[in-house]
Amino acid sequence: MEFSGCDNISIRHNSFVGNGESGIKGNSNDDAIILNNTAAGNRNGIFFQSKCRNIMAYNNSIYNNSEYGFKVTYNDDFPMDARNNYWGSNSGPFQSETNKKGKGDNVTDMVEFSPWITQIDGSDSDGDNGGGGEGEWEEGPLVFGVLMVILGILVFMLLLLVLFLYDPSSGGKGPS
Repeated sequence: MEFSGCDNISIRHNSFVGNGESGIKGNSNDDAIILNNTAAGNRNGIFFQSKCRNIMAYNNSIYNNSEYGFKVTYNDDFPMDARNNYWGSNSGPFQSETNKKGKGDNVTDMVEFSPWITQIDGSDSDGDNGGGGEGEWEEGPLVFGVLMVILGILVFMLLLLVLFLYDPSSGGKGPS
């Protein structure tokens, strides 16, 4: 998919697999969101050039691209926000300055990629049972939040039950 000179682009829930060049390529674009896509087996998974601003790529699976997972050229002033993506490895993408230990797809300078998702669809691409790296995506806070909401509802229902059963004429002793 290639687009140029467009603003307010939304690319969601697509598969860009096995293209000869780039899965997604943009030139001189502002305000784009790339969400829940797969860009795999291309030369470049995602490629932006020529002063693109406010580009956000989240929750994408970007892996097995031969040159770069996310490539940015001619964009010195506007970093691309590519956090919370899967890069083909739980160690994250390879970036020569900031993530030399990354085994996933390469990313260029001006790509903000941390934190990243370490697994996709419950599988572990490296076979080492997770990462524990700085970008590990965890569901723990979400589960905790849901449990706290359920607990709050139960406490509220208990208070309603106590108020319903309380009889002020019995001196606070409850029903007889």
